[in-house]
Amino acid sequence: MQRGIMMWKPSELGEIVAEREFIFRPRQGEAKKIVLRIGRPVKGPEADGPFWCPYQLDGLFNSEIQATAGEDSMQALCLTLEGANKLLMELAKKWNGKFEVFGSDKLPPIFNWHEE
Repeated sequence: MQRGIMMWKPSELGEIVAEREFIFRPRQGEAKKIVLRIGRPVKGPEADGPFWCPYQLDGLFNSEIQATAGEDSMQALCLTLEGANKLLMELAKKWNGKFEVFGSDKLPPIFNWHEE
């Protein structure tokens, strides 16, 4: 990508294909509900451009629509899931708390990518 040229990204979620609610429980302070919404991956307008998977983390920061690029729709979706999982786990450490998923704070926010 040339400096100063912005690549196209979706600005809307479009059709939501997956959604998960979390409860974030900090050691101090009130619990907070966070919702991850994932839109259907879409092909960008460039003929040789990437697919984009839009997503939103509602309840964090400003809840803007974000998007992750991939070579095809599967890669864009997988990279979105992996990136969101990593972000949530990093925030839990930074904010000294835990995410509850399905009533448990023992599970990662989305799933384990690698066995430990």
